[in-house]
Amino acid sequence: MSDDKPILAMRQGHPIRKVRASAGGGRSLPRNYQLLRELVESARGHHWTANEVYLEARKRRPKIGYTTVHRGLIRLCELETLMKIETPGGEAAWYEPATQPHAHLLCVDCQGIVDVDYHTSKQMLAAIAAGSGLEISEEIVTFRGRCPPCVARRAAMQEREVPP
Repeated sequence: MSDDKPILAMRQGHPIRKVRASAGGGRSLPRNYQLLRELVESARGHHWTANEVYLEARKRRPKIGYTTVHRGLIRLCELETLMKIETPGGEAAWYEPATQPHAHLLCVDCQGIVDVDYHTSKQMLAAIAAGSGLEISEEIVTFRGRCPPCVARRAAMQEREVPP
């Protein structure tokens, strides 16, 4: 069977259409979840809120519900296809394709989130764990500061405020 062909499955006595996913060890994903994955992966470097994914998904599939989008994002994170970014004190979580390890910066001005090319080496993590008796399962680093557009905007405002 081709990976593109729909498969009918039953959930609670109702037929659901699925498409074979290209990732996830041959598992099948419901068509709606496949759509969500395609949306988030289509804009590399962009960080999506669940609401943004929902609004974009509605453009392609008007009857999709918010609960379906939310469940789909959770499932895609479980399958390690997407990564959920949560920040302490943040009102929203962001989603992005699972990629190489990197950190994030939460902008204190615009509340946006940007990728930062930074990660701790496996050797350093092992040394930290060994030196403090910890077992480190994953590294999540989020900096707070200003994103490049906000830095530029702030610099432009300061230039205008400097007396001649």
